Amino acid sequence: MSNNAKIGLALASLLVGYVLGALIKWPIGGTHNDGTVRVNASGSVMATPDQMVVDLSVRSKRASSAEALSSASASMTKVIAALDAAAIVKKDMSTTQMAVEPDITYEGKEGQKVSGYIARQSLRVTVRDLKKSSELLSKVSAAGGNDLIIENTSLKVSSKNSALAEARLKAIKAARAKAATYAEATGRSLGPVLRITESSGSNTVYSVRSAAADSTSGSNVPVEPGEAKIKVIVDATWRLN
Repeated sequence: MSNNAKIGLALASLLVGYVLGALIKWPIGGTHNDGTVRVNASGSVMATPDQMVVDLSVRSKRASSAEALSSASASMTKVIAALDAAAIVKKDMSTTQMAVEPDITYEGKEGQKVSGYIARQSLRVTVRDLKKSSELLSKVSAAGGNDLIIENTSLKVSSKNSALAEARLKAIKAARAKAATYAEATGRSLGPVLRITESSGSNTVYSVRSAAADSTSGSNVPVEPGEAKIKVIVDATWRLN
């Protein structure tokens, strides 16, 4: 073997040792059989959302702060009445904001001018029967009229236990397969698992479509549940034999 070939082989061996050294951890003071391998992996499953969370507000502008607050309160009362009529229980409604502030405009040389007062009240609603969400959004929009703003709608999976269990199983199987690959590459085999930690993954909702209703149209708001991605990420350490 030429000198150049020997040098190339030596460099390749050093590179492999460096890469594997980053993956295979040797405890300080341990014996040659005390190595560990640490990997991370993820597992995910798709689930169909069955609930909706709606963030809505009413906004009213009047000449005085008292008038603005009274007008916004009247609109919110109508919205809550529509929710009550749709069998939304009180525990699924929570006020998230209540504020009154001056509406300031700028008019040339006159500078700042208070043109009135704006009152805003916000409510978060959980709709536990997704099949009713379309009709509910339409009725709420009609009740709130032009004062109503549907800030956001999000879909969620109410019972994720079985989906999470399946995602965890996929994640740990993927982690074990990865660890076994590293162990085999170094002429070792996997021993007992020493540590497993789980970090939260994203529960992303796909293909969600909703829109604010036209309160004069009488038609229901289209809602497509789509699918939610339930994801689990694990970090696991095995002892090497």
